[in-house]
Amino acid sequence: MHLSDYFHKSQALPPEYLRLGILEESIIKPLPEEQGLLNCEALMHADFPVSYRHFVAALGGCQIKASRFGEHARYEIERFFGIVNHPEVHPLGEWDLLSANALLEEAERNIFEPGRLQVQCLPIAKLTYGDYLCLDYYHSPSAPPVVFLNFEESCLGAPSITKIADSFEEFLSMLHE
Repeated sequence: MHLSDYFHKSQALPPEYLRLGILEESIIKPLPEEQGLLNCEALMHADFPVSYRHFVAALGGCQIKASRFGEHARYEIERFFGIVNHPEVHPLGEWDLLSANALLEEAERNIFEPGRLQVQCLPIAKLTYGDYLCLDYYHSPSAPPVVFLNFEESCLGAPSITKIADSFEEFLSMLHE
């Protein structure tokens, strides 16, 4: 399936998304346009993994029933971030990917190396206890793994991260209710 298929709404959601139990009413609308996704990547100085691009294009920011990915209570997704047009006025603007990244950077929680242009630890979801799921571009810029970012234990130069999956695609396969 090609990314452009999602933008033209010509494809049904793939089975791997349907098994997540997407809460349809939670999908942030409008879904991002292709140019919006490309602009987001350009601002982050990063290429998103293809599986993550497809996910954001198809579902934006959303909530899912299969929101757990481990036995620890902290490992539960509250909501995935999306690309929100005009987040400053959108009722769900707090779930904008760029805004979430800016908040983490401002709090100095997702920066390994100050002054580096490329996003280092991109938040893709907020967890129920205030922690984050991120794509780790710092350690693997071309194929970022999914990591758990412990918000309270992180500080400038030393984000507290734990690798969860080698890829976004692998991470999706781990989710359960």
